[in-house]
Amino acid sequence: MAISRTLCSLLLISLLLPGCYVAKGTKALDIFTNCPAVFTTPVGTARFTTQIDFYKKHLSGLMVFKATDDTTERVVFMTETGFKFFDLEFTPHSSSVKYIIPSLNKKIIVKTLTRDLGYLAMPPLENSSHDQPKSDNSTTFRFPRGNGYDYYVTDKQCKVLQRIESGTDNKKNLVIDFNNGADSGLGTINIAHQNIKLTIFLRQISTL
Repeated sequence: MAISRTLCSLLLISLLLPGCYVAKGTKALDIFTNCPAVFTTPVGTARFTTQIDFYKKHLSGLMVFKATDDTTERVVFMTETGFKFFDLEFTPHSSSVKYIIPSLNKKIIVKTLTRDLGYLAMPPLENSSHDQPKSDNSTTFRFPRGNGYDYYVTDKQCKVLQRIESGTDNKKNLVIDFNNGADSGLGTINIAHQNIKLTIFLRQISTL
């Protein structure tokens, strides 16, 4: 009986140590669940100069992220003169199109834009199933998505979001890199698809 209690104590201690591997499909430990770099909105409310390149098409202008309440985020992309390309709304469980120009109003384009910008507008749900693979120099959360995963990579202290990837352990089809602009406080975000010719580059110019 004493041996069983000792083994249980050792198992509990090992589970509480940082860097341990949490089995796929289980809820990670509270210390990781509260990671601010993952479980807060990546962008919040801010304004960016933006370039979108899709095959041979090029769009440039301003992209505005604005929280309309505690659970809703709007993302508007427009020219500097105010011509609107699209207006998207995000909540923790859904996304909707408030407006989009006819030339972009194609199912695959809408699906891709809402998915890509959804990563920036909303954090993953804290109670969503995830695991935390071992890493020496960073902290990584892995969330199931379709037939693969979303990977959120932060610094070791889990304070700065460095990258979001989507795909599998062996192949990523989407990579979002964050540069937090340590000197100016105004960072950049680069969204790059690996299997289609689509990139979205955002350079922050202000907070709202």
